Amino acid sequence: MNTKNQLLSCEHCGLECLAPVYEDDHVFCCIGCRGVYRLLNDQGLSKYYELKQESVPIRDASPVEVLDTQFSYLDTIEFLQEYTITNSFGQPTMEFYLEGVHCVACLWLIEKLPQYISGVQSATLNLGRSIATITLKDGGSFSAVASTLNQIGYRPHPLQNESDADKMEKKENRSMLIKIGISGACAGNIMLLAVSLYSGVEGELAKYFQWLTFAISLPAILYSATPFYKSAWGALKAKVISIDLPIVIAIVIGSLSGLYNLSIGKDDIYFDSLTILIFLLLAARYLLKVAQQKGLRASEASHFFTSGATLKYNEESKEFEPIHAKYLDIGDIIKVMPSEVLPVDGLITAGESTINNSLLTGESDPVKVTKHSNVYSGTVNLNSPIEIEVTNIGATTRLGKILKSVENSFMGKAPIATLTDKISEYFVLTVLAIAVLTFIYFLVTQDFAVAFNRALTLVIITCPCALGLATPLALAAATSKLNRKGTIIKGDDVIEKLSKAENIFLDKTGTITYGTFQVSEWEDITSVDHLKPLINSLEKRSRHPVAKALVQYIEENFYSELKIFSEKKIEIENFSETLGSGVSATINQQYIEVVALKHCDRTAQQAIQKKLNQIGIYINQQLVAKISLSDKVRRDAPDAIKSLKQLGIIPGIISGDIPEVVETVRCELNITSDLAWAKISPEKKNEIVSRYDNAIMVGDGANDALALSQSFVGIAVAGSVEVSLRAADVYLTSPGVTPIVNLIEISKESMKVIYRNLTFSLIYNVLGTVLAIMGLVTPLLAAVLMPISSITVIASTLIGTNRLRKS
Repeated sequence: MNTKNQLLSCEHCGLECLAPVYEDDHVFCCIGCRGVYRLLNDQGLSKYYELKQESVPIRDASPVEVLDTQFSYLDTIEFLQEYTITNSFGQPTMEFYLEGVHCVACLWLIEKLPQYISGVQSATLNLGRSIATITLKDGGSFSAVASTLNQIGYRPHPLQNESDADKMEKKENRSMLIKIGISGACAGNIMLLAVSLYSGVEGELAKYFQWLTFAISLPAILYSATPFYKSAWGALKAKVISIDLPIVIAIVIGSLSGLYNLSIGKDDIYFDSLTILIFLLLAARYLLKVAQQKGLRASEASHFFTSGATLKYNEESKEFEPIHAKYLDIGDIIKVMPSEVLPVDGLITAGESTINNSLLTGESDPVKVTKHSNVYSGTVNLNSPIEIEVTNIGATTRLGKILKSVENSFMGKAPIATLTDKISEYFVLTVLAIAVLTFIYFLVTQDFAVAFNRALTLVIITCPCALGLATPLALAAATSKLNRKGTIIKGDDVIEKLSKAENIFLDKTGTITYGTFQVSEWEDITSVDHLKPLINSLEKRSRHPVAKALVQYIEENFYSELKIFSEKKIEIENFSETLGSGVSATINQQYIEVVALKHCDRTAQQAIQKKLNQIGIYINQQLVAKISLSDKVRRDAPDAIKSLKQLGIIPGIISGDIPEVVETVRCELNITSDLAWAKISPEKKNEIVSRYDNAIMVGDGANDALALSQSFVGIAVAGSVEVSLRAADVYLTSPGVTPIVNLIEISKESMKVIYRNLTFSLIYNVLGTVLAIMGLVTPLLAAVLMPISSITVIASTLIGTNRLRKS
């Protein structure tokens, strides 16, 4: 490969140009990026590139794939009723999930839609969730908006109206934020008064300040703290000891004793510490909850399967017309164009083509289909239009049945108790028992006042605020860091599980490899002038993956020859494409064929070579070149596999591809032969993963979904079929194996922070217990020390570890 080409960066997406596309003095990684560059400049939106250079990406960019998708179904009455809402001015609004959003420049560009689409009233983008909200003017068209978004590289997926679950979630979040705001305001105002009280204010002014402190604390104690009261009461009704119980006891006893001391003229009141405690705990829990909610929901993922147009045959008009795939019925006749995903299971009634079945089988080679062939939802038609009679839709398709199995197994998963819950079960009972024994002992040996003060001091100083913050804060910090890296964690127990992983099994196609054909070897048998430009011109007429690979290879490695030869006239006549064989044409009076090798001996070796896509170039029936194509291993994979081994995790490969291909990849990555499986069905993948303890499954297709759901931790990688999101615990928006290494490293380091926080919390509580029993700490001093433990835990979490900071 040309070293010079490796150093070039695309002027649109910024990625390294593996197959440069040139235009004047500009270079692009693909035709799609070049097209978007032209469009933005034509529309006067070149500032996009200035903003892009200044901004920090929230996820990795990717080359633009401009698809010939029809969006006219977006304007049908049925669809608008289900997917739009109307504002107070009677203008319709629809939300779209956008693929390819990665930085602030994308935000700027998308929110400029009203300037270059006349029918758009407003456009806003939630950068964190990649959701655009579009409002139209009278006469505006959502199909026009979707087409434009698709042209500039953001493939749109319409989202349905907000569900009841989403509404309840937002309502709950608003309620929690109000509680946090009230408790924070109370704590801040009380601390202003406390400064004066601790500084020595006396007399009537001190009494006034103390009563004012009590009054200001009431909203926090009576309203903001209600989640703790409900949790503790609910746990008691279920005969379970909750970590919120000591928090509630501390709040109640601290409040009552503070009010009692206030009424008899004593200075030991604890309202400042109690409000700070409530604020810190609520804030920590909200942070963790928000981090978890940032994950892509299953309800959103489902739109990737139904939010697409297809052409349905209309008996009245005798023509194929666009319709949303969700409205198809069994028996309908549909037409699927090249590069489109099949929305249903069906039987081909007309046409022949090749199908990419890697979604279901994991096999990278296209499969030839003809009339009467069965085809399945989720697979991709590659190079010719086909007409299909619908036999199964929705949950009855093969993909739907796999999805149903995944959902059942996912619902049956028992959540793993966090380390804090395990410790709290003993901690809470121990603290309460010691407090009761302390009260009884000093009541017998001394008097009620001493017994009450020491027991109260014990409850306050050992209040598990630090223990309550230790785990959620560290988890919130970890999930937030991972989200910024484009990693979505779907459960708060996943980080702990990842830190304990022992084995990892990776699907080959699209995970370890790129998932597309690439030229691995080009052997010229006979010297032919300008062979590469001739083949490039010929293969550009085909949409087959092999043709795309050849064009990419030639344009990447022989650009100078192409540029010189492009000035010459190339006459292509009698172009023909034969499924399962190749293409041919007469070019400049020479008959050229790019087809499977002819006259091969039918030996096992030749069969393997054919399976590995070895093709020949023939000019006037004479073989002039041999080309081998393969799905190459990602550049980062070898180093990433080494890193996994250094982390103590044993890697393996589970693939639906043929043994020869898997063996080649296994050797390149230095994975032991007993941990590499080929020609494995979705059901068998699940069986293999289940044999190993604490095994991670990494996949990018529906064929991996069962194994993803049953494994210790399931990881769905970028480019995966979105159904994997329902099964997996983690979703990676960045391709390759390196993000998996980063994920595991962050998980392990985060658990170190959690253990450190818990250790400090327990040491603090043990010392506090001893000091309280010995009478060396008063209730007032205990109230002062109590927030310090929480602040220390927060500092410990923010500092993290050296390795975590580097990550």
